[in-house]
Amino acid sequence: MTTQSLPISKTRKDIVISVIVASLIVAAAALTVYYSRPATAGHNPGLIMRQPRMTFVFVYAAMVGVTCFVFLKREATGYISRPLAWGASIVMGIGLAAVYFLTDDKTKGWSFKVLAFALTFTLSATILCEIIIFYRKKMSENSRQNIFHRIAFGLVCFAFIAATGYFYCEKGISGGAILDYGVKATPSPQIPSTPTSVPTDPSLTIPGLTDTTAPVTTAPVSSNPAE
Repeated sequence: MTTQSLPISKTRKDIVISVIVASLIVAAAALTVYYSRPATAGHNPGLIMRQPRMTFVFVYAAMVGVTCFVFLKREATGYISRPLAWGASIVMGIGLAAVYFLTDDKTKGWSFKVLAFALTFTLSATILCEIIIFYRKKMSENSRQNIFHRIAFGLVCFAFIAATGYFYCEKGISGGAILDYGVKATPSPQIPSTPTSVPTDPSLTIPGLTDTTAPVTTAPVSSNPAE
């Protein structure tokens, strides 16, 4: 095979696409490094270090959105991954029920948390896969090729996975499974307060604010001048 037989494309469209893809890769790498920076003496940690769970959800949802954007344009072919995904979800569901009913830790154990985490994202992706396959069958060729339709479809799939991940991480088992690091705030010790009494100085009594209900005693007046 000679070099002339290789399918090398030099059209302007391919060059523009290559430049755009390369620029996006460089920008994504730079942003990843910037937002994953550790904390230093004068700077706070990056967003990824402060919000690792939400970063995972966003990246995972973005990957699903891009996949759905590309998938809508493709022709229908046979996929062995569909029965594998459903089978994995069923096995995880059985394992989750077994861990809950056959162990003493119930939902507090790490086995339950990891299985719940895996089942949530696997089952949601499997259901979404069935939806997009059914949706694609109903669309015409022109509709599936329309760029705006594909962008809207990718955004909808992104929102579905992002909402699933958000509610799981925020409302799920202890704030997430393997995304929960188990760091708990240590309560500050309570220092009992000792009551203190402030002595009252009679010379600081304000006229008109004295207690008139208290009994007033007067010393007897002696008639003897010598006393």
